[in-house]
Amino acid sequence: LHGADAPYLKADIERKLTVHSAQFSGYDNYQFEDPSKTFNQAESMIFEGKLDPLGKAKVYPKIDIKDAPGMLMAQFTVRAFEKSGNFSIDRLNIPYSPYRSYVGVKVPEGKGWNGALFSDEPNIISIATVDEFGKSVNKSNLKVEIFNIGWRWWWDRSRGDDLAQFVRNSTQNLIKSDVVNTKNGKALYELTFDEHSYGRKFIRITDPSTGHSCGKSFYVTYKGWWNDDGS
Repeated sequence: LHGADAPYLKADIERKLTVHSAQFSGYDNYQFEDPSKTFNQAESMIFEGKLDPLGKAKVYPKIDIKDAPGMLMAQFTVRAFEKSGNFSIDRLNIPYSPYRSYVGVKVPEGKGWNGALFSDEPNIISIATVDEFGKSVNKSNLKVEIFNIGWRWWWDRSRGDDLAQFVRNSTQNLIKSDVVNTKNGKALYELTFDEHSYGRKFIRITDPSTGHSCGKSFYVTYKGWWNDDGS
């Protein structure tokens, strides 16, 4: 790992993949991950063997990931064993991109209580598409979906959001779907609801060309919900 050459020593490398929040320059407050997708990647041994006469080994880790929620982090744990049985250990983290491009969404803060959007007026949702290095790219036929999401304080606070079940049950929970294109890597989507819609919603945007999607939950209310005359 460090210091003098260590020929023919036994070594192994373990890899673990975790979700890594993408931070692309110039896209503050954009969400490039899909929280409705679950990702559980167990640790796996990608190398077990002996080092060469120079104390080195070439490793070509194969990563086969489907339907990741976004950018990932590959965590490697490297061990080299001395003849005595003691071992040295080193760790390194390397960002890994399972997609060639990413779609991101930014939901504005609304004027309602706790930042809720008003359902009885148009709301502008910002959409961005970038490559894996953060450079803007144009995309066509991005699928926009809006879902109704339930909220129960005793369930959400103890177990976390299970957005996946609401998205899977699209027959019951899907409010609307639409298609948008980006130009110069940007698009503005006008989100409208029935006049007196309220509650918790989830927007998901999918790029059919890559399979990547992003999503964001938010609340909506309507003006005048607190009285009878709607003022």
